Amino acid sequence: MCSVSLRKQVIQNEIVNIKNQIKTDFFEIVGKTKYSFFAVPLLVFSMTDYLGSLYKGSNSSRNAVSFMRDYFSRSNKAYEDCSGILYFVYRHGLTHQRIPKLTQLKLKGGKMSCYITNSATTRHLKGFRMENKSAKGLIICTKSLVEDLIKAVEEYEVDLLANTSLGRSLRKQFSVAYKDSRIFHKENLLLTNPRIRYLATNDFDFIRKQLKNSIIFKS
Repeated sequence: MCSVSLRKQVIQNEIVNIKNQIKTDFFEIVGKTKYSFFAVPLLVFSMTDYLGSLYKGSNSSRNAVSFMRDYFSRSNKAYEDCSGILYFVYRHGLTHQRIPKLTQLKLKGGKMSCYITNSATTRHLKGFRMENKSAKGLIICTKSLVEDLIKAVEEYEVDLLANTSLGRSLRKQFSVAYKDSRIFHKENLLLTNPRIRYLATNDFDFIRKQLKNSIIFKS
């Protein structure tokens, strides 16, 4: 059975790794471009997928949105109400079609889009309407999005260390992810797996060919 001190060490190590990755990778992009239209939201929601799986013990869109509603909202209460639509518009839109999805509100709400910026932090998750009525929707500040993600992780860490059941969910999912990352998936099984039909023999032949002329790195 895992001791309390070991449990806390596992939790703290994983949270530190997550926070370091966010601060190193995400802010690097935010600082170098004016809008971060694609990369930053995609990184934020990809990380939220993982955090949702740790939070609830399995990987699903519902769990990612639950993490946002419960923890992003501690920075901005608006996330309690809009996390589902943000996730749908950005996570699914950017992953599958490279641009955010468009939505249409019922009754007289009209069509909704998003205005992306790095600088309008005080207007994050506020509504906008173009003067010529050509567009309306939500303002998304990518800098705020990253800052809210970091705050969410920090708040989650506090709850993890105080809540045994949350810690169990994290250790369960982290254990599954860690074990899977250490599995060597066999070529013959991958090529015959009906769920991975995009793999071809050429993929593995290419790797074999490259390994014959390997670049040698000093250890």
